[in-house]
Amino acid sequence: MAVLKKGEEGHVLEFTLFVGVIFFFIFGMLVYSMRANATSVCISAAREAARTLAVTHSEEQARARAAEVVQSSLYTGARAGTTRAGEPHKAFDPDQPNPERPDVILEDDGTWCRAWVYYHLPNAVPGLPRLLNRRASLLDRYITVGGYAVFKREVE
Repeated sequence: MAVLKKGEEGHVLEFTLFVGVIFFFIFGMLVYSMRANATSVCISAAREAARTLAVTHSEEQARARAAEVVQSSLYTGARAGTTRAGEPHKAFDPDQPNPERPDVILEDDGTWCRAWVYYHLPNAVPGLPRLLNRRASLLDRYITVGGYAVFKREVE
């Protein structure tokens, strides 16, 4: 056991607080950069899905194209949450509601084809979801990011 000299007791507390803050910022920057990448991929996937829907008029092909773009760029096998109500069961699931809505939403009104793509980024930094989204809680286990695109429907 190390013996602290007079006046050194406060240095341990200062060091502990300083290291905690440094780790929060380092991991926060990593998660924030992963969020920026996931947002970019979601926008690209939405653009590809909306374009496919506008040209082929097939929701199955558009959903498959969005899933292909997301799955080729992001890790989609992660469980983003547990069985708590309102948490997604996977990071990306294009077919099933995850949690309240599907991760790929397509809309064709006859003139415009719209696509929304969502991804649930697993989070390891407490409090970061709240900093990025006011509606999130401090201890959320995921950060939901999304993309949107619209294309004019092609004539058949």
